[in-house]
Amino acid sequence: MADAPRVAMLVERVMSGGVVLDLVDVAPAARGCQRSRSYAISLQPALWGGTDVVRMWGRRGHLRRPRLLATHHMMEAELRRAVADVVRLRLRHGYLPALGAL
Repeated sequence: MADAPRVAMLVERVMSGGVVLDLVDVAPAARGCQRSRSYAISLQPALWGGTDVVRMWGRRGHLRRPRLLATHHMMEAELRRAVADVVRLRLRHGYLPALGAL
């Protein structure tokens, strides 16, 4: 799989602090509107042990009311697998790493 090194690099970035992925839809540009979306992945320690994978997404520049999903993982192997699955899915949908950090 050609994306395996990129997925591994992004998983390490999430594990060390978080990552922001951007998607720019160029198809509506012909109609005069360009839509861009943002997807942020970060980790937070949970109160009773383990770690939460926090995912936040929405329209770029309109993250005043973003969508938010947190999943809890007790073991690091399970955590890494969940982060890799999320990153792989976002890359498959056309998201790319943002220039700025989380």
